[in-house]
Amino acid sequence: YARQSSWVQIEDAKGNIVLKKVLKPGERFSVPDLPGLRLMTSNAGGFDVAVDGKDIRAFGKSGEIVRGISLDPADLKKVKVRSGLNN
Repeated sequence: YARQSSWVQIEDAKGNIVLKKVLKPGERFSVPDLPGLRLMTSNAGGFDVAVDGKDIRAFGKSGEIVRGISLDPADLKKVKVRSGLNN
C-alpha cells in the first residue's frame, strides 16, 4: 500500500523485470506468486507491505534507496522493522 509516490522495480530470479512503475499514494500492488522475486525502490519508506494479511511495514526511511529485497513470503515475515522508520 503506497503512502507516498514510490518508484518500484521487481525482478524475477533471472533478472527479468516483472514490474517497473511509480506507485501513487493509495495504490496497491499484489506480488505474483513466483520464486526468486526481488524488489528495488527509490522510496523504501513510501509504502507498506503485508503478507498473509499482516503488515510488515516499510523497508526503510522515506526517500531511502534499497535493492535486492527478497519478496518470498517466508523472507518477508522475517523482516525486522526498526523504530521510527515511518516518520
